[in-house]
Amino acid sequence: MPPTITISKIRLRAILIILASCFVLMTWSPLLISSDESSLHFSPSVTSRSFVDYEWRTMYENLYVYSVYPVPQWDTIPQMHVVILADDTNYLSANCSCRYYHSRTTLRAAEITVPAKLDPLPNSNVAPHQNFNMIGGRLRCPYPEEAALNMASLQILCREGNRSGEATFRIPVAATRPPKPLTFAHCGIIYRDYHEPAAIIEFIEYYRLMGVSAFFWITWGTEGKQRKVLQYYQQTGLLHLTEWILPFIPEEGKFAYMDGQMAGIYDCMLKLAPHYDYAIESDLDEYFITSLEPPTFASIVHQGSSDYSMVRMAWTEVNATYTDVFDASGMPTLRTSRISRRSSTVLTSGLRTKYIVRSRYVDLSGNHAVTKFKDRRATEDEVRDESPVPEETLILHMRSEPSSKDTETSDRRGAVFAPQLQARVAAVWKEIFP
Repeated sequence: MPPTITISKIRLRAILIILASCFVLMTWSPLLISSDESSLHFSPSVTSRSFVDYEWRTMYENLYVYSVYPVPQWDTIPQMHVVILADDTNYLSANCSCRYYHSRTTLRAAEITVPAKLDPLPNSNVAPHQNFNMIGGRLRCPYPEEAALNMASLQILCREGNRSGEATFRIPVAATRPPKPLTFAHCGIIYRDYHEPAAIIEFIEYYRLMGVSAFFWITWGTEGKQRKVLQYYQQTGLLHLTEWILPFIPEEGKFAYMDGQMAGIYDCMLKLAPHYDYAIESDLDEYFITSLEPPTFASIVHQGSSDYSMVRMAWTEVNATYTDVFDASGMPTLRTSRISRRSSTVLTSGLRTKYIVRSRYVDLSGNHAVTKFKDRRATEDEVRDESPVPEETLILHMRSEPSSKDTETSDRRGAVFAPQLQARVAAVWKEIFP
């Protein structure tokens, strides 16, 4: 009998250990992000729990902080970037510092304080008379050389005249190696009553064919069929949706261009930098089209030899239909395939352009333009400001150019994926709306 009891105890103990191990793995595995192939195909739990959504915090009136990220610099210790919204005067008058703590609480911890630099992020297509006084920006916190890499929390302190405020963040774990090459994620914004349900499906499936494996969008006020489409892609793990709630009421005299989308885009790029090789920024009525083979984002960045690609806009024809259109069977028809003409006017400046970028190398990003990027291979003072050949890659903008003087040129690049795309859009539509 004693040996039998001993064996039973051993078996019971082994079973308990196995169950406990499974519980720990189930609890913590969603928080672990790897850079291997499996990380590109999220399950719903991994998507929702691997990327934390922040909330706006008020430092004092007209200065708000949102999120903090270590910016990967693979050859050096990373610096911290804090996403902010501030009145346009704050960038000249606010005095801010960053206080690092070894503990997650500020009550009992060794600390190191360094001065911070406050930068506005440019809104290149906003005219001065438009009265947008709240500007997206970033606070750059140098990582002190004498600090260990296991600093646990970061306290932001700002003062302007007799006003001051502070906010403490847990420091996210910095990536130790670059992400898998030629992986692409999309940063975007979706508005209520602006993007129709079939158009959302077409956009996502088109960009998936182009090589995008995840979508990170900020949104507010979506409902009805539009909301059903978004929920479907959230459940598949392809879409991470962040409800974007500003920390102030516009009626109080604070106005942020497009509801602070510059801050949202920059937050997205910082969020994705450790996990995806490239971040793509475009609105949901804009399609990258290219004459390269294969017609994918990997080709546009020349198989990874380009750190970024700044792409100019091509307007679609004036009389094009941009709303959802359905065939006799009730299935949506493609916008990209039925657009056969575009305006011959391709903007020659950086204004109203979109971009694909290795976000960990971003020096300064604009709302609708990439103004300047430092090439990591260039000298310290050398800055590249390139524009691609317009015949190679363009943005097909699903919005008509209002000028009647523009002529139209045939361009079928947007229809290159039509056979595959039509089948995919129809299949998803049937699944969501049987």
